[in-house]
Amino acid sequence: MKRRIMSIVMASVMVMSGMTGCGDKKKDTDNIEDAINSMSEKEIEAAILDNAAKIDSENGISETTEPQPEEIDPFKTLNVTFSGTAPHSQIEYSGGYSYVTYTPSIETGMKNGDIVTITAELNSSFENKYILTETQKQYNAEGLSSYVENLNEIPQDTMTKMDQTFRDGYAAYLAKQNFSCTISDMTLLGNYMLFEKNTFSNNGSANYIYFVYKINADFTYRDIAENHEYYWCAYYENVVLLPDGTVSADFEDLHMGSMDSFLIDAWIIDGCQDLDTLFNKNVTANTDNYNYESTVQ
Repeated sequence: MKRRIMSIVMASVMVMSGMTGCGDKKKDTDNIEDAINSMSEKEIEAAILDNAAKIDSENGISETTEPQPEEIDPFKTLNVTFSGTAPHSQIEYSGGYSYVTYTPSIETGMKNGDIVTITAELNSSFENKYILTETQKQYNAEGLSSYVENLNEIPQDTMTKMDQTFRDGYAAYLAKQNFSCTISDMTLLGNYMLFEKNTFSNNGSANYIYFVYKINADFTYRDIAENHEYYWCAYYENVVLLPDGTVSADFEDLHMGSMDSFLIDAWIIDGCQDLDTLFNKNVTANTDNYNYESTVQ
């Protein structure tokens, strides 16, 4: 056993000293033994390890190491889009990696221009296999339609079209009642705008845009003509501002506001005798769920 250890040490020392084993073998051996005797235990151990590493290298043997985790960009294949009508909107994404969890800072209620930050987290069972090159990325909400929140968001040409639609619609409504009636004046006094306070309350309509009129009309019954003046209103609901800046509304659907009914001879007319009553019925009655704006003079 000692001879085996001595042989290993001698071989190691020969490697360290650059000896090849050629020439005067006895002299070389004597020199090696002298070198070994002068070495400490640590130096002998180092010589043995160094010799073993050299032999492994010469035989094509290398030290085995664990594979390094692969770096991946978790957002490279992630597709992010925004859908719905703001503020009833949501973020949608597809692609990405199945072993990465994606969490947006905002999931619903965003408008065009809002910044949404998505955080990527590697599933724990893959931590030895992958490393994320980044864990957060910001996305700009865009391409969304939105419910109108303020009257000034509606272009003037659209307001004019809405006004004319109500004028034509009211005349058609009176005609269907078989009234003998002539509207001498129908003055637009302004608008009421209602927008829901809580966008997730499911009130039924996100907004209401009222057109308020003062009407002066002549009613004829049995050859007797009477002139009456009253206030009347109608509204559009769920009016949407499209991404291109145009407005979408149902111009074919006439919604009359809440009003009193009063008797004119044999006919019952919908309207209010004063503006305060009209306002209370259509705005005040809804302030628990809606904010409002008024331009009525």
